[in-house]
Amino acid sequence: MHNNRDKNKNRPIASKLVIRPSIGSHHILRDDVQHLLIIDHECSIRFSEMQYCALRLLLAGDAVAEEYLLQEVYGEAATMIGHQTLDQLIRKIRNKLRAVGLTILPIEQSGYILVAIPESVM
Repeated sequence: MHNNRDKNKNRPIASKLVIRPSIGSHHILRDDVQHLLIIDHECSIRFSEMQYCALRLLLAGDAVAEEYLLQEVYGEAATMIGHQTLDQLIRKIRNKLRAVGLTILPIEQSGYILVAIPESVM
C-alpha cells in the first residue's frame, strides 16, 4: 500500500510566480520554489537558497538592515557569522543582478537596498 507521499515523491513541485513591484523600469517576477527571478519577462536568474532568502527581503524595495539580513539568512548561526560573510553573499547576488540592470547598494551604517542601475552607467 502506498501513501500519498509516495505517489507525489517523483512529481515536480508546482511553482507559482509572484509579481513584485517594479524596480526602476524592470518588471520582476519571483519563483519561491525554484529560487528564481524573472526580469522583464525575458531573463531568469537562479539563486542559492541563502542568496534567495536575502534577495526576497531586498525585493520589497526598502532598505534592509544588515542585522536583520544576518538574522533572517543565517538564523541562530547569525551571532557567529561575521558581517564579512554577509558582504560576500551580497556581492554574489549583486554579480548575478548586474547583467539585468539591477544592483544592491550598501547604505552606510544601515544595511542594503536593491535598485536599478541608471542606464547612463550601464
